[in-house]
Amino acid sequence: EVVVSESTETKTLSHIFANMDKEFTIMGDLDFAFGGGLVLGSPFVTIGGTLNDRVFLGAGTGFLMDFWNDIYLPLYFNTRVYFTKNTFIRPYISASIGAELTHMNIYIIPALGVEIPFSKKIGIYLSAGPEFTHDEKHYDLPLFSLKLGLRF
Repeated sequence: EVVVSESTETKTLSHIFANMDKEFTIMGDLDFAFGGGLVLGSPFVTIGGTLNDRVFLGAGTGFLMDFWNDIYLPLYFNTRVYFTKNTFIRPYISASIGAELTHMNIYIIPALGVEIPFSKKIGIYLSAGPEFTHDEKHYDLPLFSLKLGLRF
């Protein structure tokens, strides 16, 4: 008689990061935010890794300049969860949470998006969602964020 026991191993944070892709993923995008007549256009870069082809974890920064030539420097953590695996069109949900450093404000962008992968490492994406930040000088409403980017 052979007894087989199944281990109920708890995954630690170090175990999760050890199983991430060894190569980092870089995402570069242009963020266009609209609201109250205000248009922000800015380049962003996010660097991180993926877990099991569905979950991306990373950190990023960007450069924002608004209509009044004020400069904003957000620094954030980003997570992206894909609904499908290895399909022609990959819908996802993402969240960027951090701080805007020049004015010491919060920076939050939840978004829904879609990616068209060309290979495992390269794809283009488009996402949209509200952009929450606070600037007493010009606006205090969530902006609508539209991002167009490249993952490589």
